[in-house]
Amino acid sequence: MRNRKPTTSPRLPLEDLRVFDAVVRHGGIGAAADALALTQGAVSKRISALEAKAGVRLLERGSRKAAPTRAGLVLAASTAQALEALATAWQAVAVPAADAGAHRLAVSCERSLALRWLIPRLGGFQALHPEVVVHVQAGGGPVDFGAEGADVAIRRDDFAPGRAVQTAPLMPEPMALVLAPALLPAWRQAPRTVRRLHSATRPDAWAQWVLACPQADGVAGRAAAPSQMFEHWFLAIQAAESGLGALVAPVPLVADALAQGRLVAPHGSMAGQGAYVLLWPRGRRSVWRDRFMAWLRGQVPPAQ
Repeated sequence: MRNRKPTTSPRLPLEDLRVFDAVVRHGGIGAAADALALTQGAVSKRISALEAKAGVRLLERGSRKAAPTRAGLVLAASTAQALEALATAWQAVAVPAADAGAHRLAVSCERSLALRWLIPRLGGFQALHPEVVVHVQAGGGPVDFGAEGADVAIRRDDFAPGRAVQTAPLMPEPMALVLAPALLPAWRQAPRTVRRLHSATRPDAWAQWVLACPQADGVAGRAAAPSQMFEHWFLAIQAAESGLGALVAPVPLVADALAQGRLVAPHGSMAGQGAYVLLWPRGRRSVWRDRFMAWLRGQVPPAQ
């Protein structure tokens, strides 16, 4: 299939993505069809529809197996994580009848931080306090606690919160150049040949790293390198984990990937220009909110 301009659609093809995720996880259309209780023809039709909307081939199909293409690897990683995050959020929202009397705590969090840092840790709080149901909702910028119904919010400290909002620091936001371990030899030998990945939410991240990192001299900035822009941090990070290039990213968003060896940071980290803070409505008391905020602070390593 030739790359072509994707068909524009106002809606994300969630069902097609769910089927695509099943094909990648099970390694073939037949196995995915069995897992989803669909016919193979129905699965193939969904995959073809998704490729038509994306404008690029996502799977290399064999007689029995199907393997993701380079583009498919990026989409598969993001899709798997997004579906997992949706499942976690749904469990928090859809309270079983037996838990109808549970305490509810609504947390508004920036999307990438929720996916990459908060939700992977949330099970620890739920294990300590099973009587509390935490509802995570994505948000960014100033918080209207009345309209959003949030009890507490996590944001970058890049705006004035207003007099009606109380704030407290959560963690700094150091930055680091990260890439998949397989790309490390190429980065050390010929860094200008390694694609630079960017997030549209922080397009100046590379420029800041070049200015602040002593190791950047002779490594970046002297000549143009191939680059690729992604809309959000979690997409750019997934691309880095898939080996598509190097990325300058906030350390909290890649901390788990670094700890698990999916990414490496060959030059360490540098101080960022911001930090994450907790916000909540002034004058509104909540014992569970205070316990949740104390637990959150305990999730931040002393080195951060």
